[in-house]
Amino acid sequence: MRFRPLFIAVFLSLFTIPTIAAAQAHMRGGGFMTGFEGCSDYGWNSDDIVRLTARVRPAGVGTNGSTLRINIFAGTYAYHLSFFDAVGGLPEGEWVDADAVAWVGSGAGFTYLPSGNTAIPRIYLLETPNFLNNDRTRIALNAMIENFDYLPGCSAFASLVFGYTE
Repeated sequence: MRFRPLFIAVFLSLFTIPTIAAAQAHMRGGGFMTGFEGCSDYGWNSDDIVRLTARVRPAGVGTNGSTLRINIFAGTYAYHLSFFDAVGGLPEGEWVDADAVAWVGSGAGFTYLPSGNTAIPRIYLLETPNFLNNDRTRIALNAMIENFDYLPGCSAFASLVFGYTE
């Protein structure tokens, strides 16, 4: 029986699939971004409504570490914000500076913050989503983003809805 060890290995690996899937919690969804202010020099107009798909890796859920990661995608554009020590989410009603930002569009870049640039992206949550509530409910994230796209003085409103992926 040359194939018995392979069969046993494949059979036993089926029991680890749920463990791997539960190891890191991800949420997927989408929404829109609008209300651009101070962004017209960069191609974002005040009356634009940009449809987005998005992904969140909430801090402290499953085996996720303490960093909250938010990724938004609009066509060929991608924007990523990281917030360290964010178990339970970000505080409501106050500006929170991002700890890292990455972008891909007409250019690409990644930087840990703060840097020498005064355009540190930051977010202001209008209500705090409970990322630790892993009961498969939908979670809304409504926020203002200042220095959006790592651009000084550019701000926008984002409204996103997420659900945990299986």
